[in-house]
Amino acid sequence: MAEVRRIRLLKFPYLVYQRVIKLMNPMAQLDISQCSKKMKNSVKHCFTTGNYSMHLSMLEFLLFSIYTPDQTVRSDFSISEADVRNPLDEDVTTFRRKIGKNHRVLCHLRDDEPVLDTFWADMVVGAKEIYKELIEVFGIPLNSVEVDLDKFKDYATMLRWLNKVDVQSWVFTATSIPDSEFVYLIEHVVTQKSVKIDIRPSGGFKMSTAKVKIGHLKLQNSHWITLKNLQALKSVTIDLNNVVLTDEMMNKFLKEFANPNLEYLKLRFDGILNVEKVLEGLETEKVGDKDVREYRKHGIQIDNKDAFNIRLGNGNVCSIGFKDSIEAGFQTMEIIVWKD
Repeated sequence: MAEVRRIRLLKFPYLVYQRVIKLMNPMAQLDISQCSKKMKNSVKHCFTTGNYSMHLSMLEFLLFSIYTPDQTVRSDFSISEADVRNPLDEDVTTFRRKIGKNHRVLCHLRDDEPVLDTFWADMVVGAKEIYKELIEVFGIPLNSVEVDLDKFKDYATMLRWLNKVDVQSWVFTATSIPDSEFVYLIEHVVTQKSVKIDIRPSGGFKMSTAKVKIGHLKLQNSHWITLKNLQALKSVTIDLNNVVLTDEMMNKFLKEFANPNLEYLKLRFDGILNVEKVLEGLETEKVGDKDVREYRKHGIQIDNKDAFNIRLGNGNVCSIGFKDSIEAGFQTMEIIVWKD
């Protein structure tokens, strides 16, 4: 049997060991960063913002995933609750690993894929400790958080923590949750970034005009949105599906427009609007070929071709476009507010 020789990686020239580190997957890079402070600094110097992306899934367990830029290499770090004093199963090989300053955590490393399973008495504590390790080594933001509310129940505690973290986008899904929990979610997500909520409240659900502290809001089920709800939203971009507001309500919304932050609004109506009634009493001008402009911000790319221009009460010009799908029985209304 051939002798296994240890190689002192940092004895090689800088460019050589940097190349070796970059060829490793994120799991291996995190592992070697634990060897010494000098090694951790060497690993950290391999990365700048944009190298990797970090994602968090909240299911029956928590899962941090680190992806390479081309999304072809991925390493996962799962966090589950367990009796940390006893082995999980006789067939599962476990070991203790230092994660954070005060924890020797029960772990299992899968043989066939780069996944480190960790087991904690408190999953939220585990999430905070692993996040600290990942952010220290890779220095990357938390690009997205996906929460399945059917499976993960302690989302309120996680939400209070993650509101303090720079999360780029959120996605919340659920087959069904109590209306009170839906209200809590809407009112307690605090971010200037993107939030998509794919949850359907009950048919009779109503909500007061509480302040929503979300920069970019997308609701898949908006049957409960009233005119007052719409007027109270202060988001920069708003995308609402299954809207049931009337022609008269939308006319009033345009005449009393009062959202100083709004740049883009997309409403998909369950039904076909009467465009003349929506624009009644407003000074409109059809956008000509020479006046076509393009809005390209916040992941949205759209122009105002075939739209109507109107001047709002605050002095801004906005473009309003309508797209019909008569056979399907719905219509889309898009509003671009030009700030220049």
